[in-house]
Amino acid sequence: MRFSVIESPTGGFDVTIYLDADPVAAAQGVQTIEELAATENDWMTFSGSGTLAEIPGIKLDNGTDGVASNSDLTAFLDASERQIWNTLAFPLAPTGQSGDTTPALLGAVGSKIEYLRNQTGKYRKAVVTELAADFA
Repeated sequence: MRFSVIESPTGGFDVTIYLDADPVAAAQGVQTIEELAATENDWMTFSGSGTLAEIPGIKLDNGTDGVASNSDLTAFLDASERQIWNTLAFPLAPTGQSGDTTPALLGAVGSKIEYLRNQTGKYRKAVVTELAADFA
Protein backbone atom coordinates (compact mmCIF):
# COMPACT_ATOMS: atom_id res chain seq x y z
CA MET A 1 0.00 0.00 0.00
CA ARG A 2 1.16 3.50 -0.74
CA PHE A 3 -0.20 7.03 -0.97
CA SER A 4 0.68 10.21 -2.80
CA VAL A 5 0.01 13.90 -2.21
CA ILE A 6 -0.12 15.96 -5.41
CA GLU A 7 -0.93 19.66 -5.76
CA SER A 8 -4.40 20.00 -7.21
CA PRO A 9 -4.91 22.29 -10.22
CA THR A 10 -8.10 23.56 -8.53
CA GLY A 11 -6.39 24.35 -5.20
CA GLY A 12 -5.20 22.36 -2.24
CA PHE A 13 -3.84 18.85 -2.59
CA ASP A 14 -5.19 15.58 -3.92
CA VAL A 15 -4.29 12.59 -1.76
CA THR A 16 -4.62 9.17 -3.38
CA ILE A 17 -4.28 5.80 -1.66
CA TYR A 18 -3.10 2.87 -3.78
CA LEU A 19 -3.28 -0.86 -3.24
CA ASP A 20 -0.54 -2.18 -5.49
CA ALA A 21 -0.98 0.02 -8.59
CA ASP A 22 -4.73 0.57 -8.21
CA PRO A 23 -6.19 3.69 -6.59
CA VAL A 24 -8.65 2.66 -3.87
CA ALA A 25 -9.44 5.97 -2.12
CA ALA A 26 -8.89 9.68 -2.64
CA ALA A 27 -9.36 13.03 -0.94
CA GLN A 28 -9.41 16.02 -3.26
CA GLY A 29 -8.59 19.65 -2.58
CA VAL A 30 -7.53 19.22 1.05
CA GLN A 31 -5.44 22.05 2.50
CA THR A 32 -4.18 20.74 5.85
CA ILE A 33 -3.35 17.50 7.60
CA GLU A 34 -6.30 18.11 9.94
CA GLU A 35 -8.61 18.35 6.93
CA LEU A 36 -7.11 15.16 5.51
CA ALA A 37 -7.53 13.41 8.88
CA ALA A 38 -11.23 14.36 8.85
CA THR A 39 -11.84 12.56 5.53
CA GLU A 40 -13.11 9.01 5.80
CA ASN A 41 -11.91 5.99 3.87
CA ASP A 42 -11.70 2.27 4.56
CA TRP A 43 -7.99 1.98 3.80
CA MET A 44 -5.92 4.39 5.85
CA THR A 45 -6.20 6.68 8.87
CA PHE A 46 -4.37 10.00 8.78
CA SER A 47 -3.53 12.05 11.86
CA GLY A 48 -1.47 15.07 12.81
CA SER A 49 -1.55 18.77 12.16
CA GLY A 50 0.03 21.30 9.85
CA THR A 51 0.20 22.00 6.17
CA LEU A 52 0.46 19.46 3.40
CA ALA A 53 3.29 19.26 0.89
CA GLU A 54 3.67 17.31 -2.32
CA ILE A 55 4.81 13.73 -1.85
CA PRO A 56 5.06 11.70 -5.06
CA GLY A 57 4.51 8.43 -3.25
CA ILE A 58 5.21 6.78 0.07
CA LYS A 59 5.16 3.00 0.34
CA LEU A 60 3.83 1.77 3.67
CA ASP A 61 5.15 -1.29 5.48
CA ASN A 62 4.18 -3.13 8.67
CA GLY A 63 0.53 -2.11 8.60
CA THR A 64 -2.21 -4.12 10.21
CA ASP A 65 -5.18 -5.81 8.60
CA GLY A 66 -8.58 -5.48 10.14
CA VAL A 67 -10.82 -8.43 10.81
CA ALA A 68 -13.78 -8.77 8.47
CA SER A 69 -17.12 -9.39 10.13
CA ASN A 70 -20.13 -11.20 8.68
CA SER A 71 -21.82 -7.85 8.09
CA ASP A 72 -18.75 -6.66 6.12
CA LEU A 73 -18.96 -9.71 3.86
CA THR A 74 -22.71 -9.47 3.32
CA ALA A 75 -22.32 -5.74 2.58
CA PHE A 76 -19.69 -6.72 0.01
CA LEU A 77 -22.12 -9.17 -1.60
CA ASP A 78 -24.83 -6.51 -1.74
CA ALA A 79 -22.42 -3.95 -3.23
CA SER A 80 -21.22 -6.49 -5.82
CA GLU A 81 -24.69 -6.45 -7.32
CA ARG A 82 -23.99 -2.99 -8.77
CA GLN A 83 -20.68 -4.03 -10.33
CA ILE A 84 -19.92 -5.78 -13.59
CA TRP A 85 -18.25 -9.14 -13.01
CA ASN A 86 -18.46 -12.74 -14.18
CA THR A 87 -17.02 -14.97 -11.46
CA LEU A 88 -16.57 -14.42 -7.73
CA ALA A 89 -14.09 -16.48 -5.69
CA PHE A 90 -15.12 -16.78 -2.05
CA PRO A 91 -12.28 -18.79 -0.46
CA LEU A 92 -13.70 -19.45 3.00
CA ALA A 93 -13.98 -22.95 4.40
CA PRO A 94 -16.00 -23.97 7.45
CA THR A 95 -13.84 -24.72 10.48
CA GLY A 96 -16.31 -27.13 12.06
CA GLN A 97 -15.91 -25.32 15.37
CA SER A 98 -18.84 -24.24 17.49
CA GLY A 99 -20.05 -20.79 16.49
CA ASP A 100 -18.46 -20.88 13.02
CA THR A 101 -20.55 -18.62 10.79
CA THR A 102 -18.85 -19.61 7.53
CA PRO A 103 -21.65 -21.97 6.41
CA ALA A 104 -24.16 -19.11 6.67
CA LEU A 105 -21.85 -16.86 4.62
CA LEU A 106 -21.46 -19.54 1.96
CA GLY A 107 -25.24 -19.87 1.88
CA ALA A 108 -25.49 -16.09 1.43
CA VAL A 109 -23.16 -16.31 -1.58
CA GLY A 110 -25.33 -19.04 -3.10
CA SER A 111 -28.48 -17.03 -2.44
CA LYS A 112 -26.96 -13.91 -4.02
CA ILE A 113 -25.97 -15.83 -7.16
CA GLU A 114 -29.43 -17.37 -7.39
CA TYR A 115 -31.05 -13.95 -6.95
CA LEU A 116 -28.82 -12.32 -9.58
CA ARG A 117 -29.57 -15.05 -12.12
CA ASN A 118 -33.27 -15.59 -11.45
CA GLN A 119 -34.47 -12.11 -10.49
CA THR A 120 -32.18 -9.70 -12.34
CA GLY A 121 -31.15 -11.78 -15.36
CA LYS A 122 -27.44 -11.31 -14.61
CA TYR A 123 -25.41 -14.42 -15.39
CA ARG A 124 -22.94 -14.68 -12.50
CA LYS A 125 -20.86 -17.53 -11.08
CA ALA A 126 -19.27 -18.08 -7.69
CA VAL A 127 -16.51 -20.45 -6.67
CA VAL A 128 -16.94 -21.49 -3.04
CA THR A 129 -16.00 -24.42 -0.84
CA GLU A 130 -18.51 -27.00 0.35
CA LEU A 131 -21.55 -25.58 -1.40
CA ALA A 132 -23.47 -27.71 -3.89
CA ALA A 133 -23.60 -26.29 -7.39
CA ASP A 134 -27.09 -25.41 -8.62
CA PHE A 135 -26.24 -24.19 -12.12
CA ALA A 136 -23.91 -25.43 -14.85
